[in-house]
Amino acid sequence: MQDRTFAAIGTKCREIETILEGKKQLTELNADMRRTLRSDLYLTAESLGKLIKQHKLEDPAEKDAVAN
Repeated sequence: MQDRTFAAIGTKCREIETILEGKKQLTELNADMRRTLRSDLYLTAESLGKLIKQHKLEDPAEKDAVAN
């Protein structure tokens, strides 16, 4: 299950990267894209927060990457 969670978070991060690619301001996104971005960011942050809280990220490098 944990591997699937990491994979899903990675996929979401790549989707966020794609949405933001080449953008300098959020106003360059239409309303639907901003809504999607907001949802994706919230989902990713909550998922990572839960992993940290459950001590699923024990590697210090992973913790630092998540914090950044």
